Amino acid sequence: MSRQVLKNIIFSALIVFTASNLRAQTIANDTTNSWLKISPSARNMGVGESLGAIPDAFDEVDVNPAGIGLMGGYDFSFSQNFWAQGLSMQHLVYSQRLENNDGFSLGVNYVNFGNISLYNVSGLVVSANGSYAPSGLNVYGGYGMDLVRGLRGGLSVHFIYDNIQPTMPDQTAAFDGGLFYQLTDTPLSLSAVLSNLGWNIDDASLPLEFKIAWAYRVNFDRTLGKNRFTQMNCLTLSAEGDWSLIAPVDSSMGFGGEYWYKDLIALRAGYRFADYANIAGLTGFSLGVGIRYMDWQLDYDLTTIGDFGTSNQISLSLILGESKGTLTTAAAVSPTPTAGVILPQTINPSGAKVSTHAQVSSKPTMAVSPTPAVVIAKRPPENEKPNIMWGIYQTGITAYRAGKYEDAAKNLKKAVICPGGKTWQYAECCALLGVINEYYVKTNDHLETARHYFLIALQLDPKNITATKHLKILKEEMSHH
Repeated sequence: MSRQVLKNIIFSALIVFTASNLRAQTIANDTTNSWLKISPSARNMGVGESLGAIPDAFDEVDVNPAGIGLMGGYDFSFSQNFWAQGLSMQHLVYSQRLENNDGFSLGVNYVNFGNISLYNVSGLVVSANGSYAPSGLNVYGGYGMDLVRGLRGGLSVHFIYDNIQPTMPDQTAAFDGGLFYQLTDTPLSLSAVLSNLGWNIDDASLPLEFKIAWAYRVNFDRTLGKNRFTQMNCLTLSAEGDWSLIAPVDSSMGFGGEYWYKDLIALRAGYRFADYANIAGLTGFSLGVGIRYMDWQLDYDLTTIGDFGTSNQISLSLILGESKGTLTTAAAVSPTPTAGVILPQTINPSGAKVSTHAQVSSKPTMAVSPTPAVVIAKRPPENEKPNIMWGIYQTGITAYRAGKYEDAAKNLKKAVICPGGKTWQYAECCALLGVINEYYVKTNDHLETARHYFLIALQLDPKNITATKHLKILKEEMSHH
C-alpha cells in the first residue's frame, strides 16, 4: 500500500467518523470518564499541560499524534503518577520514526483508583460488605506523517476498558486526530487536536475535547551530538486551550515554560486555569525538572490539587539512535562547533561562527584557490516532494553565487533549523557553511570551524562531494601551520 493511499484512508476515515459520531457524543455527562483527561506525561504536566505544539515530546501520541515521527530514532518512555486520594497511573509508550518523516507509537495507560469499601444498609443498620479496586485501561496506537509543506497530521486509535461500576465493566473505542504546523523560518509552531472521539462507556460519553496550542522556542546554543541535534541552551514558551465539547464548564487553558541548560538539566513551570469545583487551596500550579544523561532522560513533575494535596509524577525515557537515513528535523539546528562534539581533541572556536558578529570578506582569505570550488547539489528528484528547508538553501546558494557570503550564511543557518529536510540536504548546508568559514571568515579559528562543519556534513552524508574535497584541502592547509 502506497504512502499516499494510507494518508487518504486515515484522514477520510477520521472525517467520516467525526461527522457520524460528534452529535451523538455530546448528549451525555462525561464525569465518570474524567480519568482519561489525566496526562500521563510528566513533561506535559510540568508545563501546565501545554505541550501540544512542542515538536519534540516523547509522548506525542498522548498529546498530539501529528507530532509522531518528529523526534527521530526510536524511544521508550515509562512514567508513574502518584495522584490524589490513592489514585495512581502507570504509562508505557514506544515510538519509532520511519522513512519520509512518518512515525508510529504504541502505548498503554493503566489507572488504579485504590480500594473502595462496600456497605450494606438494612433498615438503620450499616454493615461492611468488603471492598473492590476499580481500574481503567487505555491501549492505543498512533501514526503521524507530513501532509503538505510545514503541515503534519496524525491519528491515534484507543481501546478503553474500565470496571468503575463493579457489576457492569464496560469497554469502548475512541480516536484522536491532530494537526501540527511549523511556521516557515520562525521558531513558532501551532497545533490543533480533537481528542476522545468515540462511543459511550458506563452510560456516559467520553471527555471529547478540541485543543489548540502554540509554542515559541528560542535556541541560544545548539550542537550535533550522537546521531541527533540537541538543544544545548533552549527556552520554550507554550500555551494550550482545551475546549470541552461535552460540558463547556470543563474547558481549561494552560501556560508553561521550559528551559534546557547545556542539554543536561531542564527546569519547567506552568499553570492551568480550570474549574476545580469546590476544591479549596492552590490548584493547577506545576513545577518540573528533567535530567538527561547519555541516552536516558528522567523527568519529574509536582502539581498542586488544592485540598487533595499534590500530584507527583516521574518518568524515565530511553532515547535511542535515529533510523537509518533520517535526521531529527524538529531539533535540527545550526551545528555550532563545540569542543568534544565531533572530535574530543579539537578546540572550541566559539568566535569563528558565521554570524553578524564575524568579519566576512568578499575575497578568499586563503591562497589555495581564488575561486573556491563548490558542488551545488541537484534539486530534489521529480518524485520527491519539495520541502521548506530546500527552498531556503537555494536562496543561500543564490547569495553565494552573487558573492553575498554573509547573506548566504544566514540563509543556510535558517535552512538547518527548518523541519522537513532530508539528511543529505542538511549535509549540503553544513558543507557550504564550511566553505564560507574556510575562505571568507576572518577569525583566528575559522579553519577549525570549517573543519567542524565538514565533519558534520560527512557524518550526515559520507558521500557529500563538497565536504570530502574541501576537507582534504583544509587538512593540507592546516598541516602548514
